Amino acid sequence: MLLERCLTGGAAGTGSALREVRSYVNDAWIDRETLDEQDGGIGKVGYEINFNRVFFQYQPPRPLHEIDAELAEVEKRIMALLREVTE
Repeated sequence: MLLERCLTGGAAGTGSALREVRSYVNDAWIDRETLDEQDGGIGKVGYEINFNRVFFQYQPPRPLHEIDAELAEVEKRIMALLREVTE
């Protein structure tokens, strides 16, 4: 995975960026050979990384009966609160 300059904030921030990103992606690295044409710094200025594509891990939704039961409990709490207000 290529971490660009927008993530690192330049050469000074590369260590902290890798430390933070490696907790999610163990094999993350910074391509120090890719230099920006505008300022000559590591990475490209303004490059956008799609974090959803890189870090997203699909989790299937909970079973419908679980969701229905939770909603029923929330409805009961709401109705109890409304009764307190209207009495």
